Amino acid sequence: MAAAGPRSSLRGALCRQLLLTLVEFGNGEKQLRSNEVNLKECLRSADVIHSSDPDFRVQDDGSVYTASTVLLSDEKRSFTIRLSDTKKQTQKEITVLLERQKKVLRKRHTNETVLRRSKRRWAPIPCSMQENSLGPFPLFLQQVQSDAAQHYTIFYSISGPGVDQEPLNLFFIEKDTGNLFCTRPVDREEYDVFDLIAYASTPDGYSADLPLPLPIRVEDENDNRPIFTEAVYNFEVPESSRLGTTVGVVCATDRDEPDTMHTRLKYSIVEQTPRSPGLFSVHPSTGVITTVSPYLDREYEASVEENTVDVEILRMPIDDKDLINTANWRANFTILKGNENGHFKISTDKETNEGVLCVVKPLNYEENQKVVLEIGVNNEVPFSRDVALRVTTMNRALVTVHVKDQDEGPECSPAVQYVQIKENSAVGSKMNGYKARDPENRTSNGIRYKILHDPKGWITINEISGSIQTSKTLDREAATPRNDLYNITVLAIDQDGRSCTGTLAVNIEDVNDNPPEILQNYLVVCKPKMEYTDISAVDPDEPINGAPFYFTLADTSLAVNRIWTLTRVNAVLLTLVCGVFSAKKRKGFPEDVAQQNLIISNTEAPGDDKVKLHLCNQDEDRMPSQDYVLTYNYEGRGSPAGSVGCCSEKQEEDGLDFLNNLEAKFTALAETCTKR
Repeated sequence: MAAAGPRSSLRGALCRQLLLTLVEFGNGEKQLRSNEVNLKECLRSADVIHSSDPDFRVQDDGSVYTASTVLLSDEKRSFTIRLSDTKKQTQKEITVLLERQKKVLRKRHTNETVLRRSKRRWAPIPCSMQENSLGPFPLFLQQVQSDAAQHYTIFYSISGPGVDQEPLNLFFIEKDTGNLFCTRPVDREEYDVFDLIAYASTPDGYSADLPLPLPIRVEDENDNRPIFTEAVYNFEVPESSRLGTTVGVVCATDRDEPDTMHTRLKYSIVEQTPRSPGLFSVHPSTGVITTVSPYLDREYEASVEENTVDVEILRMPIDDKDLINTANWRANFTILKGNENGHFKISTDKETNEGVLCVVKPLNYEENQKVVLEIGVNNEVPFSRDVALRVTTMNRALVTVHVKDQDEGPECSPAVQYVQIKENSAVGSKMNGYKARDPENRTSNGIRYKILHDPKGWITINEISGSIQTSKTLDREAATPRNDLYNITVLAIDQDGRSCTGTLAVNIEDVNDNPPEILQNYLVVCKPKMEYTDISAVDPDEPINGAPFYFTLADTSLAVNRIWTLTRVNAVLLTLVCGVFSAKKRKGFPEDVAQQNLIISNTEAPGDDKVKLHLCNQDEDRMPSQDYVLTYNYEGRGSPAGSVGCCSEKQEEDGLDFLNNLEAKFTALAETCTKR
């Protein structure tokens, strides 16, 4: 019995043995059916699937096809499917068994007038699929159906490119349902349409309808880039060509579907050398290249070594047929573009009428390896045609200056680099230091560091990294000048011995490590002209760690406070006012008052720091008195002279001659009071 073209789908989990059933219908037709097996799950890494029986073809998705007409007898038949992994060199085999099964269908009697092909119709007819589809595969396309299927059993089949012609096995149709499937992605640029033929027949082989043309159109995807028809286009254009002169045409093609947005091309110039000024443009639709400069001269080239100055790098000859050595002949050169940084100057050689291009400012290779200059030239007298047309034309040329590299030494940039260190930091504290770089490679590799000058010898530097550490305790107040940066001179040396110097400016951060100091060592209060004296204090630390100060007397007893009063004027200054006692009652300072000292604290006292000054000229009974105690230092016990400021009683009785015989201490006190 002959069976042609049936398909079996192998899906499931039977990976050792597959049962393929031969179904025999009552009309004598035979069909293959099988258990469902997913071959990919049998050996996940399989890259080759092969049938041992050439009459059967097995697809990756598990579909089994007859490769040709197969004669199936009543005897059992078997073959083997081999799954191979060529990389791991592993293999798995599945045995396929064929058996018979009968199925009874309604027979068509020969005396039935059933099929009138002229009245039969197929639906639907054409269909399409997207190229490069991602599936999942098999991908359902459409269902083919004949009207005859309403009354009889109809089997569907297809033929044509993609089925039994190249590319083989791209499409298949389910025999019973008419569902049409695609098995893999398609490239539209290789196959844009598949003209299939669909068939409908009864089990006894009778054609239920005429063969149906079934075109499958592949929809385009923009998966191809434009390609120029030539790898290199060579065009020529004469010098001094006018604006808009056509240079040539470029053309590109696209394999995507014609006359769609996928193949509509737009041309543009990506880059032209020199970049500035742009000399050419291209039409976006036609690809025609034209000039956009009013005058086009071929380029000149020159070169110069970096860091050189006041050198001639190029002479630009011109051709002028006017009378030599006249204003109509003499050339006037101008740098139109490219000299924004002022590196170049151009002048005219009066003898040869050439343009002389010079470098007047050093160039840096690491910053710019090439400079393009646009040079313009005209005569001292305007061109006669320009005067008539009231336009200005200028012949132009492009000069490309190539900057040559010099092997330079290290670069200390920036020259001054800053670091902050807190004073009194522990010896050996590390922090970032100075960094130089090689201008050739822009790195610090291979550079060594050395300190040339450190005023106090407080810092050491790592020779390789340039980092620093403290070798002594830093004292901000000991630095000179005190409130300025502490500057260290660093030498950077490369592997060839070339060097540069830089400054490491150390900002020494202040800490409150100094007490306030009273500016006066001692004070003298003398009467009658002096009523008070000022006391000032300073702190060598930063202002944040300094004033306001708090002043107090060391002795806070009542006796001392009755004699001395401290009055605050502002944050660094106070006034000392003495108390007053009646001379008649012969009251004076307690013997130990003169030895009292002032003490100072950085804690600000509460209250207003701008209190008015008070004069304590009261006696012990708080009555006004005209006599004052005028000494500050201790006068000694039992002095026959009494108080220097209280001389009332001695003046009448003994006179003042005793003042000439005072001890040395009192003599100095008297001289001081006299000066005040």
